[in-house]
Amino acid sequence: MRITRADARDLTSMRCGGTIEHLIEVESPEELATLVSGLERFLVLGGGTNTIFSDQPTSFPVLKLGKNFHRIDREGDLIHAGAAAALASLLSFSREEGLSGLEDLAGIPGTVGGAIRMNAGTGGWGIMDSVSAVELVDASGVRTLDRAQIAYTYRHTDLSAAAVVTGVWLKLKGEPPQVIARKIAANLERRKSQPKGASCGCIFKNPSGESAGKLIDQAGLKGRRIGGAVISEAHANFIINDAGATSADILALMALMRETVKTKFGIVLEEEVRIIG
Repeated sequence: MRITRADARDLTSMRCGGTIEHLIEVESPEELATLVSGLERFLVLGGGTNTIFSDQPTSFPVLKLGKNFHRIDREGDLIHAGAAAALASLLSFSREEGLSGLEDLAGIPGTVGGAIRMNAGTGGWGIMDSVSAVELVDASGVRTLDRAQIAYTYRHTDLSAAAVVTGVWLKLKGEPPQVIARKIAANLERRKSQPKGASCGCIFKNPSGESAGKLIDQAGLKGRRIGGAVISEAHANFIINDAGATSADILALMALMRETVKTKFGIVLEEEVRIIG
C-alpha cells in the first residue's frame, strides 16, 4: 500500500480539480478489503476519464488499484481482466486471442472497472452483455457475482457505490483475428470525428429515443464558453477544457446545457460523468 498526495488535474482527462490529500494505491483484493472495512467514505479512481473533482481539496481517501489489477489472461472462451486494465489493452488482447464481442469498446477510454460500473459501450450494446462474472470487494469481503446477480441498463449497473470492482470474467466467441481487427478499425474510424482536447467524452446520457448532443446543438449552445471551458463545435455533448478551465467553469457550463435543453424541449439531461465534491 502506498499513500501520496496528488492533483486531480493530473489524474483526470478533464484536467481540472483540486488537491487529493490521500491517494492510496493497493495491490491485492485482500489488502483492499482490509482497507475499505475501516473507511467510512472513499472513492475509487480508475482512468479518470469520466470524473470531475471539485476545485476544493478532496479530504477523504481516493483509492487506486495497483499493477496487480492490470493483468489480462485467457481461460477457454473466457477472458479474465483486472479492473485497472485499460480498455485498449483488453481489446488488443481479445483481438490477438481471436475472441470477439468487445469491438464496440474501440476508441472508448478508461479502465475495465469503470466500464463495468457504468456499463460502457454503444447505444445498443454495453460491456455487461459480455460479462460472465464480476469480482469485487465490499463490506462482505472479497467475492464474485454472476452476471445474473447484477441488474444493468443503458450506462448503469446496480452495483453498490461501496463495492469496488477488482476484476471481470468476459464470455466471448471465437473469430479470426483479422475479422476482429476490421471491426475494431471500423469503430475507430467512426469515432475519429470526436473532439480532441481535454474532456470527459460525452457529458450527458442520451435520453430515451433522443441524442443529447443533438438536443444541445438544437438549443444553440455549440461554442458557448464559460471561463476556460467550451462546448465543442464538433460534438455538442463534449465540454473541452482548452484554457485552464476550473471545475466551477465546467459545472456552470453543464448547468447551462441542462437548463437550456429543459426549457426548450422539456427534457432533463442526466449526467454521464461523476461529479466529486
